[in-house]
Amino acid sequence: MITIHGFAFGQTFIYRIADFFKNPIEYRNPFGVTTFEIKAGGQFLGLNAIGFDSTESSLEGFDQLLNRYIHNVEFEMVKYNLLGLIIPQNFADFQTGLGFKYKSSLINQGPPETWPQYAPGTTQNLYFAPLLVEGNINQSLAFQWSKRFYNYLQFNAGRAYISAYKTREGDRFLNQSGWTFSVALGMKFLSKIGYNFKEAYGIEFEYNIARFDDFADTRDLSPIDNLNFSSIGISFTFSMINGGNPTQGDIAKALFKQGDYIAAKANFEDFISKNQTHPRLFKARWMIDECNNLMAFQQVELAKHFVEVQNYSKASQYLKLAEKSRYESLAQDIDSSFQNIIQWWRNSLDSLILTNSIDQAEQFLQTTRQLGLPNIEELTKLYRSEIYFHRGVVFTDYKVWEKALHFFDLAIQQHPPIRERIEPYLSKIAYGYISDVNLSVEQQNIELALESLRQASEIRPEINFLTRGHIETLEQGIQYLKEQAANEKLKNAVDQTRYIPAESTFRPQIGMKNDRINAEYGPPAYKKALQSSQNQEYELWIYNTRDSKEIFYYFKNGILSKIETSN
Repeated sequence: MITIHGFAFGQTFIYRIADFFKNPIEYRNPFGVTTFEIKAGGQFLGLNAIGFDSTESSLEGFDQLLNRYIHNVEFEMVKYNLLGLIIPQNFADFQTGLGFKYKSSLINQGPPETWPQYAPGTTQNLYFAPLLVEGNINQSLAFQWSKRFYNYLQFNAGRAYISAYKTREGDRFLNQSGWTFSVALGMKFLSKIGYNFKEAYGIEFEYNIARFDDFADTRDLSPIDNLNFSSIGISFTFSMINGGNPTQGDIAKALFKQGDYIAAKANFEDFISKNQTHPRLFKARWMIDECNNLMAFQQVELAKHFVEVQNYSKASQYLKLAEKSRYESLAQDIDSSFQNIIQWWRNSLDSLILTNSIDQAEQFLQTTRQLGLPNIEELTKLYRSEIYFHRGVVFTDYKVWEKALHFFDLAIQQHPPIRERIEPYLSKIAYGYISDVNLSVEQQNIELALESLRQASEIRPEINFLTRGHIETLEQGIQYLKEQAANEKLKNAVDQTRYIPAESTFRPQIGMKNDRINAEYGPPAYKKALQSSQNQEYELWIYNTRDSKEIFYYFKNGILSKIETSN
């Protein structure tokens, strides 16, 4: 455990150190390669740039600034961020490259009259025209502080060739070579920042150290012993550079600062997936953890907003996410928002039920299940019970007793105390069945009358004393009707008597449809159909067997409900 905590502390410490050295554009792509760079400007030599063989010698006018001015042209190529391959980081960029310098004087000055005037063996005039040509290796350190600007510090080390004199034909005299060193400080403006390769325009201040040994003046052309090309100057630059552009990680960082932790996390994740080798991946992963820790606060605020605009689906979605957080301080806000949604939910259901919009109320209950509102199970049962109760009342009014009973049963299952409100309707249904008995008897539908009495007794057991005698009488009547039906069948359909096929293994079961039995056995020997006032259809089918028995099949709405066999 100590080892694990020690590792975690060490990792956090390293992260904090690395986070201290971060670029203002924290997730920028480092500068990769500078394909070329051109510099052009001017520099000034020092007052003591010329070394003479005698203190009495001097070059007239050299003390004037204009005569010490030299042109400076530089070309650098293929500067590459080699260090970035070894140490992945984007705080500052180290680019290594090769360069070429050309420096020459602005004015070609003739030597004093007391000095030699002509090139050896010719009549060509000599002119004091300092020249430096240099090849170097350079190392730059760039720091980008905005999308469009960066500063840099550059060091050069090279080998240079210099010359002091020239003729009009271009011949050079008093030559020497040596090592040079320089340091430059510059700033650049990036153009076309939306592209991988950008144009960079800048300005640069440079200081050169270029001291050389004495000239090998074997022909005694001049009292000048050496030239010190150390100088200071300014140049304008143009280059093409790759990298330096902000990434999606910087967008994510901006979103994080704005408090949009959800969007910030999504952008950090996208940044990681698209930049698998980026040096700030560790920080992006760290920021995702921070987003996860803080998202709950944003989710609660979003939920409040969606409650205000009555988008309760979105509100509940964010509240359920916020509930998973470890911040107890959010519990009160989460509960308050849920209570607001529940209050809207109850008001909506109350309004629908009061206006007798029962179908809409049931649909609303079904639709709002996805909200996942907490602690509404009992309320849901209560409202479902109310919906079933209203449907039972409607079917009672339409005298569809079975449907009414079905919905009243469902209402009681959901909320048992509602039975007190249902009781008057149960009595109405029971007496409705008794009314059906009278109607059925008048229509000589004894089976239907018996069924109505039985259902009435089942609904209201306290009226058994009224129905018991009628049930016994009707059962005797049914037996009588069976005998009468048998006689009628023998009189009128002796030649059409049908038997159950002897080879059939089919045995009807309660709940089968009459179509299935008809398909297996064929038409019955006797068939009678009756319809009640509640549009319930009752049928009696009689089949004969080879052993002179009869099987009675009773159907209710086409479904087999009872089977009897004669002795």
